[in-house]
Amino acid sequence: MCFAAGIDGDGNLTVQTQRRPASGGAGRLWMFFILAALAVGVGAPAVYGQIRVVNYNIAQMNGDLTALEDVIAEMHFDDTRGFAVPVTVFVFQEVDEDEFNQLSNIMIASAPVGVFYQPATFTSANEGNSGGAQACYYDNSIVTEDVTGHADIFTGAGRNSDRWRFTINGYDSPDASFYVYSSHLKAGSSGSDESTRSDGVTALQNNAAALPAGAHFIFAGDFNFSDNGEPAYQQVIAAGGTQMFDQLGSGSWSGSGNALKHTQSPRLPSGTLIGGGMDDRFDFQFINNDFNDGEGLARIIGDYRAVGNDGNHYNDSINTGNNTYFPGELSRSNSFADDLFDASDHIPVMADYQVPARLTVLLPMSDFGRVIQNTAFDIEIRVNNPANVVAPEGADELDYVVTGTGVVSGMISGSTLATAGPVIDFFAVDTSTTGVVNGGIFGTTTSEAAQIIFDTRATTGRIVRPANASFSDVADTDSTTVNKNYDGDTGLQSIDVPVYNFGFDADQALLDVDAVDPVSTPFGFTSGLTTGIGGSPATLSFSFDTTALAPGLYQETVDVTVSDEDIPGQVQSVLALTLSVTIDGVGTCPEDIEGNNGTIDVFDLLALLGAWGTNGPGADIAAPTNVVDVFDLLDLLSAWGVCP
Repeated sequence: MCFAAGIDGDGNLTVQTQRRPASGGAGRLWMFFILAALAVGVGAPAVYGQIRVVNYNIAQMNGDLTALEDVIAEMHFDDTRGFAVPVTVFVFQEVDEDEFNQLSNIMIASAPVGVFYQPATFTSANEGNSGGAQACYYDNSIVTEDVTGHADIFTGAGRNSDRWRFTINGYDSPDASFYVYSSHLKAGSSGSDESTRSDGVTALQNNAAALPAGAHFIFAGDFNFSDNGEPAYQQVIAAGGTQMFDQLGSGSWSGSGNALKHTQSPRLPSGTLIGGGMDDRFDFQFINNDFNDGEGLARIIGDYRAVGNDGNHYNDSINTGNNTYFPGELSRSNSFADDLFDASDHIPVMADYQVPARLTVLLPMSDFGRVIQNTAFDIEIRVNNPANVVAPEGADELDYVVTGTGVVSGMISGSTLATAGPVIDFFAVDTSTTGVVNGGIFGTTTSEAAQIIFDTRATTGRIVRPANASFSDVADTDSTTVNKNYDGDTGLQSIDVPVYNFGFDADQALLDVDAVDPVSTPFGFTSGLTTGIGGSPATLSFSFDTTALAPGLYQETVDVTVSDEDIPGQVQSVLALTLSVTIDGVGTCPEDIEGNNGTIDVFDLLALLGAWGTNGPGADIAAPTNVVDVFDLLDLLSAWGVCP
């Protein structure tokens, strides 16, 4: 029976079965899948982490199972290359069908908190009689099995190799997927044994040759090669479409000088497990050239290791004396060596792989607001490689180009690592044309299999003319004189002066009154400062105290400092205001334009009409606008007769 487990579109665990030549104990897997469903819950989170692959011949689980569980658990925390991540994919050799259920329980028990190992498709053609079948488990937060990519490949001596295809969660490119082959080739040193291994390699190569162009694949497992001169080994690394790369190099692994490469056996005494000491390299993790090009999904150079092998136990048990596998952690190393001694007659092989880059381009300001026309103005852009990894080498570098669009101009290019944080730069905004404007940035990458998360970001804003301060709403007037006439001893008089944002519309900046120069007695400034002046004027209120003033002319020159609203490009300017007040002893009023005789009559009317449309002296008697108009006429007519 063949079991294939997966997560459906709703995040639920699904199990598929297919009839195989033999069944046996694997039919009891329903118990495991119930446990798995409880562990998975409603779906696994997307982690997008770097890849760690382990192959391990577990000797048909004839070793101590507690030790086996401890070995598997420790590999998640193996930081001998500078970092540790939970193993992404395990492939095991020599797994009897009857023991698969028990191994699955060990995988649950040994997993780090929060990590769940999904069983990949498992098949057995009664291989327990020939050394056991292949089993695979994977961290479903990092990768997902494509069950259609599974294959059984007969490699001789009653054994099948298995092939699984995995896609990396969070990536769309087919180049962000990979195949793992697990093999246990015929043991022995006779010519017949070597020939059988060569036939097995041929079967693997023929299968790999049919994979899509550019496919990434790993040949992992117990190959039982006697040395690097064996024809089957040379066949694996031979040039061609399925050429594989030995991550420890293709040189000799014989003798004590190569002890660091050895994987069998971690024990001298025999029994249910094969002894002989650490003097053979039977276990490998070969990669094809697409895994070896440093681009996209690729090996991390120097991270391949025989787990627990400190290189100091040639032809001896791995736990003889002290083991120094974990630098500076002798107790940890010795305890691990004891577990390796008890768990199996092989030690695991581990290799780390980088994931492809991820691209985001960001504009922190989706609306950059209002900017004064023709102002030099930049907006911040950010480029990031947010692959979720624990080490810089855990993800491919992101090669990027970002260009501005619309009113945003600029272009940057470069590379960044996943742990480097965002690349920050600034692009210019064209502020030459008023109104609402739009622009953005567009990012591209040439990094192999990179996942583009955000490649386009948009921004908008409004370009506005500068504010235009004026004492008039009909002319751009930056200076004015306000004339007033009062009788002496008539108390405190008010003088209101309007300030306009001349020509205001939505494409003009608001106006702020920032300061009014201090005035001296008998003048006073009685209103506050006003900001945000748009279509309605602000009023500057002054006072004039007539108490005990002698007849005559009283004047005060006032600088009024104004500016654009607080936006990029704002500037200040100054309006000039003169307050002019005449005090005389005869009852007068401003409407007594002609003669100051205390009477508003036809002569005053004729004087006003004579100054119509101009800034005629004394005729601008309403709120001063620097022009004689209908408001001044109405003021005069309402005061007709004797001044009060």
